[in-house]
Amino acid sequence: PSGYLTLSRLPLAIFYPFLAVTPGRALFFYLLAQATDFLDGYVARKRDECSHTGSVLDGWLDKVFAINAAWTLVVFDYIPGWWMWCWFARELIQAPMVFWLVGRFHRGQVRPHHSSLLGKATTWGIAISMVSAMLGLVQIGSILVLVIGVFSTLSGLDYLLREIRQTRQIPIDWSGHEPPTGTIESDRAA
Repeated sequence: PSGYLTLSRLPLAIFYPFLAVTPGRALFFYLLAQATDFLDGYVARKRDECSHTGSVLDGWLDKVFAINAAWTLVVFDYIPGWWMWCWFARELIQAPMVFWLVGRFHRGQVRPHHSSLLGKATTWGIAISMVSAMLGLVQIGSILVLVIGVFSTLSGLDYLLREIRQTRQIPIDWSGHEPPTGTIESDRAA
């Protein structure tokens, strides 16, 4: 059930540009997607269905929806295009990490990733400024977007530095033999 709620954001993301033809409709479908994001986590925790895969999928679908919603707001002239640079500075910093993380996944070196306070503040800031734009409160959003740009950049750098620190703690076997298992903590205990 929680996985279905998570996956329900994909069609919302794909069809958002066709659904958001007025600010009221844009707001309705944006809030619907946010509700599914809240509910999938709640249901997963309540039913003890939390998983690493679900967490990664949830994060990626959040990003896909947010970016698609943002460019839709730009296309319909609800916001100026430069807002996207501020909103998604974190993703621009994280983008090169994808190749590294895929390699670690392939080698069996998957580690849980947790959001940071800066990351959560960025996500909430983006949501509030998107809603303010859809409500026609662009002046409030313009001020907020500058703060979000700072948070987003700091959040992206924080994720990058955490990944570098974790990488230094993981022994890498380039020979193709069986990869190390366990978590960083269990590797230290061994």
